[in-house]
Amino acid sequence: MENINIYENRINKICVWCLKSSIEVPFKRKAHVFPISLGGTAICENVCDNCNNYFGAKQNLSTPSVEIALKEPLNISKYYLLSQFKNSPKLSKFKSEYFDYDFIKQILKPKFKYRYLADFQKNFVKQFKRGIYKVFLEQRSIDCSDAFDDKFNFIREFARYGVGDFPVFYCRPKEKLIFVSDDVRIPQIRFTESIEEIINQYGFYAYWFFSHYLAIPTISNYDITKDNYFKYLFKTQTKLSAIDRIIEIKEMPDLDFTYSFMND
Repeated sequence: MENINIYENRINKICVWCLKSSIEVPFKRKAHVFPISLGGTAICENVCDNCNNYFGAKQNLSTPSVEIALKEPLNISKYYLLSQFKNSPKLSKFKSEYFDYDFIKQILKPKFKYRYLADFQKNFVKQFKRGIYKVFLEQRSIDCSDAFDDKFNFIREFARYGVGDFPVFYCRPKEKLIFVSDDVRIPQIRFTESIEEIINQYGFYAYWFFSHYLAIPTISNYDITKDNYFKYLFKTQTKLSAIDRIIEIKEMPDLDFTYSFMND
């Protein structure tokens, strides 16, 4: 009887990305929602090895893997924040493959060998955005019961297969303050009751990614609710969450990874 139950559990495991079962594809590797190098500890059980491998696989010289595109700039933000604290370990060991950065001058730019590659910025940004959507759906799979719903098919197609292009919005702070929490060392996103109300009303999700407040649509036809959602963000802001402006990320400098707004 015990062997039958184990067999049934294996049959019922479905990949949140390709929607294939454990009969069709293996589920042997641990799939981290955030990359380990970012400090991620949450593991999504509903990611098959094939899809897990895909997110970590480098595409070509001008198109990094989804995972690398997500972790490189966010690691720069992470190490900048940690550098502000005393006794932060191993800061000198972080090296970026794609970017030159200067914490003091707060400069972030592609390394010379990538700087003049055609469409480097465009390709990198798309991979970064796919990474943000990947984090959303995998955490949704862990916390909620609707990650397999058809309403998220556009996220599946975009994050896993690169179909279409969907935005990530950076909410630039108005105050010269940096919101820092334990999530800097162990990143995670959450789905609270109030967040669910916003998702249901506006079709958008927003959360802090290494002290950057990012928003993404959770519906494919987000244009019909976007303006109302932005009005909501400005209307409900407090001093600690005051927004200067909302920027759609089209090039990497659009997301202020080195917090240069502090010096404006």
